[in-house]
Amino acid sequence: MLQDAKLDIAYKQLGLTRDAVEDDVKSAFRKLARECHPDVSHLPKEEAEHRFRAIIEAYTYIRTTNGW
Repeated sequence: MLQDAKLDIAYKQLGLTRDAVEDDVKSAFRKLARECHPDVSHLPKEEAEHRFRAIIEAYTYIRTTNGW
């Protein structure tokens, strides 16, 4: 149950639903990573770093959970 909730949150962080396929997840991750990277983001540096880490963690969790 907790794993399902965590997975839902991870997909939401990438702007996706749980029916997204591997290519959708990769594309969303790459797009968000480019936008939120601390070196290019217009967000304050700490906020950009936090957002960037959250995106990486979400992507990693989705890939690990799905065995990709």
